[in-house]
Amino acid sequence: MWKTQLKYEEAAMIEISEDGVSVQELFEIEQDRAVLVGNEFVINIVFTLGNLVGKQLAKKLTEELQ
Repeated sequence: MWKTQLKYEEAAMIEISEDGVSVQELFEIEQDRAVLVGNEFVINIVFTLGNLVGKQLAKKLTEELQ
């Protein structure tokens, strides 16, 4: 989330807990701005997960090749 907060301070309105992610507070700001914040947040999550999965796959492949 910190990457999103660098671009949009409203990202602090996104709550993350063991129960999940809540964007309820984003409904309090302008809709266009909320969509930008939400999209940026999701893009950063997908990018981060892609990197983690990619690293795992590379490690597994390296191990299998040894």
